[in-house]
Amino acid sequence: MPTLLIKTNVEPGDKEAMMKEASKAMAAGIRKPENFVMVEHQKSDMIFAGTADPCGFLYITSLGNLGPEVNPGMAKELCALLERHCGM
Repeated sequence: MPTLLIKTNVEPGDKEAMMKEASKAMAAGIRKPENFVMVEHQKSDMIFAGTADPCGFLYITSLGNLGPEVNPGMAKELCALLERHCGM
């Protein structure tokens, strides 16, 4: 099952909206039906570059349809999603 784990050190403004948007982006990015995609969000204590400023981590798993031709576009879309929903 394709899975997107979103870990951030801040709560999104609307977690459900962020996760639904991420699910659609993940399905489109890997070219698989959304009904196979799982998205999870965890708020964690994190430090990046020596500060506790807002930051996040995306972990994507999928059997197939990931690679150099797909990853840059999906990364761009998912990072923009974090910026919109989490202010990072």
